[in-house]
Amino acid sequence: MSLEALKPELSALPAEQLRSPNIPMASALQEASDLAELCRRSNIHDAMVAVGLPGNFVADLDQRVGAARQAQSIWVSARDQTKSRTLVELEARATELRSELVAAGRYNLRNDPEAQATLSSIRGGETVADLVQDLFDLGTVYEGHLDAFAADQSFDAPARVAEARAVAQELSQSISDERLD
Repeated sequence: MSLEALKPELSALPAEQLRSPNIPMASALQEASDLAELCRRSNIHDAMVAVGLPGNFVADLDQRVGAARQAQSIWVSARDQTKSRTLVELEARATELRSELVAAGRYNLRNDPEAQATLSSIRGGETVADLVQDLFDLGTVYEGHLDAFAADQSFDAPARVAEARAVAQELSQSISDERLD
């Protein structure tokens, strides 16, 4: 079932039944794919049918996930077309900076399990808003561990913290400017 085929059914849903996703769509779609894969196992499938789901519920779920992926792709394509070249370039710069900072943190904080866990959690988001927050968070983590970076002559932690915050602030401001234009 394609997105086009589902449109009449989706349009007929009462507005009070609609809810915004509470997790990123990419995560929700992967979780739905995981669920479909789990339900393909005969013992799970049979148990689900035994409690009242129709026998074709896995195929139906696969089709709906496919339609949702199609809708998400259309949304991302439409959303990204409205971004200015400046914002796209700034996002790329911020993404590269985050990667560099995380790599430096992985190395310089390699003996600190708490810092490693924090670095892992910082990389968890997918949105531009997450990227902005990640840069601020990395600055805070590194300021709390400046001594761990002291021996690394290739990484000036205070300067990179200042750069991360400046890029995060510039990216945040650019996003606001474009949204409010």
